[in-house]
Amino acid sequence: TMWVERTYYIISEKLPGTLRWFEVITSTTEELSPIQTAIENMEDINRKLKNIIIQHQEEPALQVNPLSGLLNSVIDSAVMGGPVIYEQAFCSNEYAQTHSGDQIHISRLKELFAEQIPLVEVGLGIHRRKATEMLKPLQNKMEEMFQRRKSLVEEKYGKKVWIFLDYFAYG
Repeated sequence: TMWVERTYYIISEKLPGTLRWFEVITSTTEELSPIQTAIENMEDINRKLKNIIIQHQEEPALQVNPLSGLLNSVIDSAVMGGPVIYEQAFCSNEYAQTHSGDQIHISRLKELFAEQIPLVEVGLGIHRRKATEMLKPLQNKMEEMFQRRKSLVEEKYGKKVWIFLDYFAYG
């Protein structure tokens, strides 16, 4: 299961300090359910996509390899699990019926799937322009897989537009 337990500590002094340890004043523990963990992961992935797109727009000479890896992990669920696995686990009618208290989380996850599509589209456009001949087969594979995913996501969860889409796609 993907339950996450996170503990936060408040200590007596600021870090870094001269001592090797500090007294813990209070601690708080929170548990994240599997769907909350999936939402957090999706938000993190979308944030990484936005950041790498902005970096490539601001610094055109950046290497394309980190973008390749990130896009491939998002598009090809066999690589890192990815959104497809979350969708299968949490967006089925069966899950919704057995976890009626998770409706707000299910809605948020679906929204994140839809928000990811224009980000990946812009990222693929940047990758296409920067891809070397050696990366062309990967580019073609990612574009083919993405088109299938895009159609499914837009049909199920609606179409989202990233506000900076035109700037990054054509800028």
